[in-house]
Amino acid sequence: MERAVSKDRRQRHPHAVALGMRVAQARKALRYGPFFLAHKAGVDIRCLRKIENGITLAQHLTIQKLAGALEVDIDWLEVGVGRGPKV
Repeated sequence: MERAVSKDRRQRHPHAVALGMRVAQARKALRYGPFFLAHKAGVDIRCLRKIENGITLAQHLTIQKLAGALEVDIDWLEVGVGRGPKV
């Protein structure tokens, strides 16, 4: 289960926001729609939307699934270091 951060956008956790931005960046670089990525990664679309919007902190298993589907390093998704999306 993912952990909700906050409904108030001003109080979102910085790591959740950064992770969400990187997931969206990689998804768009591959020209994947959100439904396609969710299906490919085996993640619920609602969960993916919450992650991309920085509303929830994703569990490590979810990050692993997304990294595999997006063909990026887990470290890149989590902290921005390593192999990112092919541009």
